[in-house]
Amino acid sequence: MNFAQKLATLRRARGETQEQLGEVLGISGKTVSKWEAAVREPDLGMLMAIGAHYGVSTDELLGLACPQSGMAMLKEELDAEPTAAAKFKRFSPIMMSLTRMMVNSIGREQGERCADAVPAPDEQYGDYRSVIQHPMGTLVCYNMRETQVAAQVWRNEADFAWIYDDRARMADYFAWLGDPDTLALLYVLERADFSADFTAAYAAEQAGIDAGKAELILEKMLGWRGYAKSSGVLSKSMLETPEGKCAVYTFHGCGTTMAILSLARAMVLGWNCNCTAYNDSGKMIGEEGHRG
Repeated sequence: MNFAQKLATLRRARGETQEQLGEVLGISGKTVSKWEAAVREPDLGMLMAIGAHYGVSTDELLGLACPQSGMAMLKEELDAEPTAAAKFKRFSPIMMSLTRMMVNSIGREQGERCADAVPAPDEQYGDYRSVIQHPMGTLVCYNMRETQVAAQVWRNEADFAWIYDDRARMADYFAWLGDPDTLALLYVLERADFSADFTAAYAAEQAGIDAGKAELILEKMLGWRGYAKSSGVLSKSMLETPEGKCAVYTFHGCGTTMAILSLARAMVLGWNCNCTAYNDSGKMIGEEGHRG
């Protein structure tokens, strides 16, 4: 049994129409019809989404004589890509497909459905943005030459009250992050070729900033729980040297910081899209706003 026949069999056994399956996957019923007519075939990401929906492996869907799991196929494809950026570009559509299926499944239970925005190319940079919007949350993927990042925002019981309640701490963090010297230092620290262990003076020299300022930035950084306590990405120890005690910092990189900076750059470039979907606007998902 080939893929077209297998898909039709699974869909009918579930009692679904082509339109209903298309709604779950975030595509049109016509696309499902073309699959079942063997006119077109889904990509690997969509195959994995179909398998997850029906509880079968990609081996079963494809009728492979020599079984090979979808994850094994994906690993082969990723291994074949020469760079990390190319691997991400290959992997991103697969995550988009799986997430589309997930948010549509949530919405179907609540009588809602997902609105999928087509990639929006940027003529100047040749980059694009993909958005999956749903009343329960939104997945936004930015694919730029300089960076690739995905951000997911979900509805929460507090209705984003933390924006108001924690505004003092948030402002303090952004003031620290917004210092040009902080950005210069973070650029050095986050580089893959920079040593995990370093002194403030050495990092300052690489970043082209004052050594005393670098130490102040690092000490402030140690005070943010996301760096120093919750994930342990930054630590400090004292090392005995002939000249006396010397502070040595250890930094393993922080993906959250890179995501914040990447999204900030997307805003600077003008990639201002709806990171939460509610009535086709960029408003917070929830009820009326909170005032403490």
